[in-house]
Amino acid sequence: MAFDPRSINLEKKSTAALGTSHSLGSFFAFGSGTAQTPKSALNLYEKSTAVSIPINIIARAFASINPVLRINDELIKDHQILDLLSQPSPYFTKILFFETICRDYLITNETEIVAVGNINRPPLQIQPISPKNVTVTEGNNGYPDNIQITGNTLVGVFKPIIKKNVIRYIKDQFTETRQIRGYSTRNNSQLRGQSLLVSASREARQHIAGNNHNLTMLEKGGRLSLHFHIKEDLNLDDFNATKDSIRNCYGNTDGESIAVTSGEEMTVTELGNSNKDMDFVNLQEMAKQAVALQYNVPLPLVTVDATTLNNYEVAKTAL
Repeated sequence: MAFDPRSINLEKKSTAALGTSHSLGSFFAFGSGTAQTPKSALNLYEKSTAVSIPINIIARAFASINPVLRINDELIKDHQILDLLSQPSPYFTKILFFETICRDYLITNETEIVAVGNINRPPLQIQPISPKNVTVTEGNNGYPDNIQITGNTLVGVFKPIIKKNVIRYIKDQFTETRQIRGYSTRNNSQLRGQSLLVSASREARQHIAGNNHNLTMLEKGGRLSLHFHIKEDLNLDDFNATKDSIRNCYGNTDGESIAVTSGEEMTVTELGNSNKDMDFVNLQEMAKQAVALQYNVPLPLVTVDATTLNNYEVAKTAL
């Protein structure tokens, strides 16, 4: 029997092109966008200088501190713990170790450290693990039942051991992890920290989206910034000569264009800064200030508008 392709009933499914949905576009640009997970919080840090600048300022200051021990009100500068912090592992210097744990904590409100060595003795190495590679499983009592580390470094499942009111998460006799976390509105702060960027995520996303919008405009040739209208009717050769002359004199701007038309006398109209443009600049500044204030970083350190020689030095001292 001959095959007739017209006899096949094709099922039609509706599809939406990527980019037509605002929520879908936001998801691809920011992840969840609300910083509710370590991964989405780290994503905001990677994409927004409004987020990264104040965090980097604190992290660099934190890493410059030389730690000491206080034992029985006595400050001790020579101890095996301090030796370990000065060279935490073959892969981390003191500066990199301190900057990493500080940035992780500031961005996600938690930091993870894995200790290597006999668990009944002081560790031989300590190494930070990105919170986005950590999964905390809740037990029946509401506390962490285990901590799982994925990725390529020091992976495994760490189980809790409670002794003398101290909880330790052990994978085997030679590997232990410690989770340092801050306040969270969820789970009574028992499972994960909650990023400070949760309440500033709208400002961070606004900063990213605004920069993306401006960059797209520049890549597509920008917008009109000046309009030269020659009121006299010119023939084609005269018009092209006049247009080329105007563009050669006034067209050396990046991302902006000049329009030239003709018909009687010449007028020049500036099309550069609209009210919407001014609002955009203000909104970008407000986003930077909101994130800086969230991290208690003085504004003169993150925005030029608030900086003078005097208050910059005061701000450094305050930080």
